[in-house]
Amino acid sequence: MKPHIYPQCKNETRKIHDYKLQKVKHLPVAYTQYTILIKKRRYKCPHCNKRFYEKNSLLFKYKFIFTDLRKSVLYYASKLFNTK
Repeated sequence: MKPHIYPQCKNETRKIHDYKLQKVKHLPVAYTQYTILIKKRRYKCPHCNKRFYEKNSLLFKYKFIFTDLRKSVLYYASKLFNTK
């Protein structure tokens, strides 16, 4: 496992504190809505004892839908409301 850097104090850690399951909406397939559970890893900084989540390229911070779904919604909304 590669070390992660706590953004506040910039120290490295490999110490896993716990995991959290997060429900995330995904793109519908064949008119069926899917929800995916993501197991988010939380680390503990050994220097300042703060906890932080590892970076996840699939989700924005504090969001509950995938970036692909967000892009798809924006694309279809622009097609729907485009009057050109």
